[in-house]
Amino acid sequence: MKRYTGSLLAISLTVLIGCGGGGSDSEDTSTPSDDNNPTAENLSKTTLVYSDSPTLNKEFTLTIKDNVTDAPSDYSWEITSQPATSNLQLNVSADKKSSSLIPTIAGLYKITASPSAGNSIDTQFLIATKLPIDETKLEGFDSSIELSKQAGIVSNQVWLYSKTLNQAALQSIVANYNSFNVIGFDKVRGLLLEFDDTTTQSLTDINALKSTSGVDSVDPRVFVGNDFEYALLKIPDDGSAFDDGGDNWQLESIEATKAWDITTGSSDFFIGITDGGYSPQHEDLRGRFKESIDNDLDIEHGTGVAGAIAAISDNKKGISGINWSNQLIANGLGFDALNNIMSKDGVLLSNNSWSLIPNSIARRFNPDSANSVEEITRISLAQTGDYRKLADEFPTKLFVFGAGNGIANGQGNSNGVFGVDGLYGSPALHYEDQDGEAILSKKDNVMFVAAHLRDSKLPYYSNYGESVDIAAPSHFKSTKRNSDPFEAEVERDEYFI
Repeated sequence: MKRYTGSLLAISLTVLIGCGGGGSDSEDTSTPSDDNNPTAENLSKTTLVYSDSPTLNKEFTLTIKDNVTDAPSDYSWEITSQPATSNLQLNVSADKKSSSLIPTIAGLYKITASPSAGNSIDTQFLIATKLPIDETKLEGFDSSIELSKQAGIVSNQVWLYSKTLNQAALQSIVANYNSFNVIGFDKVRGLLLEFDDTTTQSLTDINALKSTSGVDSVDPRVFVGNDFEYALLKIPDDGSAFDDGGDNWQLESIEATKAWDITTGSSDFFIGITDGGYSPQHEDLRGRFKESIDNDLDIEHGTGVAGAIAAISDNKKGISGINWSNQLIANGLGFDALNNIMSKDGVLLSNNSWSLIPNSIARRFNPDSANSVEEITRISLAQTGDYRKLADEFPTKLFVFGAGNGIANGQGNSNGVFGVDGLYGSPALHYEDQDGEAILSKKDNVMFVAAHLRDSKLPYYSNYGESVDIAAPSHFKSTKRNSDPFEAEVERDEYFI
């Protein structure tokens, strides 16, 4: 049986009152009346599917997928906003249902597709700047593996970060030192500096920068390749009644039906998901996606996450999702994907069911070794630092992360270590790095979620500790992707059991 650390259910626990839950065929008296229940016909007529995550100088395609038979058949496409120096071109298909494009300038883009009759479809995406790296300065670099598949701390680069100073002000500070070359600027992470990491003068100047007025931190750069494989947290397993401890036990455990008496959701904002592989045409998910940005055929994790959050309720099929009305905007994994999601208009929260810490680091971690503890603490603080800044960038939006499946995604290591203190994983985001010391300083808009089973106890693989905010149900039934995410054949729609 599959297992899942529960971060998607944290959405139900966190925003249940604000954006509702799922439904069932149960006769439970606390189930909302039919006039409050959305049906497939009330859901969105279209889903906008990205062929790939938007990346600088890489072609991808936007495709409109119809969810009903009477959807518009003709669209006109328009670039409504793009960076000042960009000259983006749209290559519209003959049937007007898709458009290909190649962004060549970093920044925010907005595209509108307008039907001959009805409402237009808008989307926006953020293209990150590509920053140079000397691969020999990447900790743990392996010349036998493509750089795009690796991740680690870059020993000769740091981010100069300030919550209040702009790029020009930061560059003015750097001009007082001879040790640094300015490599680039990122709106969230700050000014990227390169230096000679073999000289003591560079280290002296870095310490001086840290004490400069207006500077909040000087952080090591963490490089993550475009093809790096993140550790996805396990897929949920998810309909029976809501009072028998059966297929919906996880919804029973959080008393979802009582919340549905108050609200079943809202169409006023979107729920973001960063994960891997989605099936927006699944029978229990058609219409629940506004956008699907990652449709990797080799991964089905995202479909399970989407189903637990938003599977269509009271439709006599499959399962009940926690939320009946809010549409999903789904993207891939990593910092750029999450930044892209949270930069979109109307997204107020995101669910992120993957580990920020490379599995290779966790697998070799030995909690009985002082050197190992020091290494994983340093790496965890560095790996999560960018995400802490991202939470600062969007203070009114909620970030929900799984606390993690411990060592090696719950598989354990040679020392028999499975679940660990959250400091040694993704929840390190809840810590500030003060001269290498981890100081707990929880972000108000970030939540880390451990897993609990039917007996309300943490499973052996769940992370724990003071950096973990809450525990949510794990090990339940949910949607499984089609063989082809763009097909709508009902007989191919599946469920994890």
